[in-house]
Amino acid sequence: MSPIKTEEDWRWPKNGQNEVDPQDSISNIADLYHSEKPPVCYPGSYLDFDPEAQKVILDVLQKNPNLIGTHTHFITMNGARVPKKGEGGFEATQQLEARVIWMIGGMVGGTPETIDGLFCGGGTEANLQGMYIGRNWLRSNCLDPHQKGIVILTTPLIHYSVIKNADILNIGNGKFERCMACGNLHRFESDPSGTGVTFVGMNDSFEMDMGDLKRVFADKYAQGFRRFMIVPTVGTTDAGSIDPVADISQFIDEVHTTSEARVYMHVDASFGGFTVPFVNPDLHIGFENRHVMSMTLDGDKMGQLPYPAGVFLCRKGLTDYIAREVSYVEGNQDDSVSGSRTALPAALAWHQFKKNGTEGQRRHVQACLDARNALAHKLKTELGDYVGVMPYSPWINLLPIKMRAIGSPITQHLKEGGLLAPFQMRKDFIPHEPLNIMSCPDTVYKLCIMPHLLGTGTLDTFVELLKQTLRS
Repeated sequence: MSPIKTEEDWRWPKNGQNEVDPQDSISNIADLYHSEKPPVCYPGSYLDFDPEAQKVILDVLQKNPNLIGTHTHFITMNGARVPKKGEGGFEATQQLEARVIWMIGGMVGGTPETIDGLFCGGGTEANLQGMYIGRNWLRSNCLDPHQKGIVILTTPLIHYSVIKNADILNIGNGKFERCMACGNLHRFESDPSGTGVTFVGMNDSFEMDMGDLKRVFADKYAQGFRRFMIVPTVGTTDAGSIDPVADISQFIDEVHTTSEARVYMHVDASFGGFTVPFVNPDLHIGFENRHVMSMTLDGDKMGQLPYPAGVFLCRKGLTDYIAREVSYVEGNQDDSVSGSRTALPAALAWHQFKKNGTEGQRRHVQACLDARNALAHKLKTELGDYVGVMPYSPWINLLPIKMRAIGSPITQHLKEGGLLAPFQMRKDFIPHEPLNIMSCPDTVYKLCIMPHLLGTGTLDTFVELLKQTLRS
């Protein structure tokens, strides 16, 4: 696209143009990318779509069917499920989305009779919808005799959207402050009122520590708080760790039995939702657990779908807590955050899931895990003196590493044009003492092993380039 030099380059023209400058044509946007194929999924990776999938994309984009509200609601008549009425004119894609949502929900312990859900603008929006419902559910189902508000219990490795969404929902305004000791922006200051996000310590595998969860809960309860939201992560963005969802559900059972408090659990499985159920179905991360109320999954990470393909799931009927009557919509109701939304991810998901099956998805995930494991072994054996491989989940295809070499120049090689730039390795921070959330962090580099890194010699090339950067 041409650089902006004058107002004519950006201002809406008064009169239309018969021809648009080819450099400014939407059809040429892909030329801006530096790879042979445009990146369409996390973390800037490309996907290979078969001709049938490309036809689905073009066909849906041309028709541009609109979805508004949730379409997994139905009534049963003569033993058959009859969809409740939605916005008129788009019934086919509404029913298709419902089936795809049930496909996804079926992998995390749901059925058409037990869950509702929808595609949305990404993991951030799905987290917002879960927390929105959670806030309203707590307000409706738990007294707040001391007027303390809602506490959100999670770990420092939660996705940033949980903190942002707490602010949006007026639950609490926590933020990170710069540490005077190390200079990093890692010291989290909770809302002065005590509401909103409160961090819980982690074990040595960077999973939520159950002992610390119970300690923090007891402390907040003693302060008068009765409304709690717990947000565990299945596949943290920093380390790929998985919080113990089943143990948390058992803890909530104890809380509801022995105290006045009520807890809403929303699981952020943006990354792990499309990996764990396919390679370790016995690790129950979803609705098999009694107190999982809602979930976020993200099809544009490991679900083989292009951006944006967020997925929100919840127990049947919970969307009523945020539903709004809309007279001009034929179904008279909207119970989503986004309102109008595209049907493209649902249509493409239907094609991909039907074509590949769960076995195809399992192979996709397992290939990435096998490559990650091989890379971890190679780094330990060939660069063990310089690179520390940190604990990682067997079921999440992320590899967190840290550099033993002081003053390593690796960061400059991650930037555009650098030796390591094609591998999309990201820099992040993890508390040095996982149980001590305020401890100064280790600098961690995470590598997401995606299909485009599985080619012959690609990961070997990464190791050789890493050697060069460490020696430079």
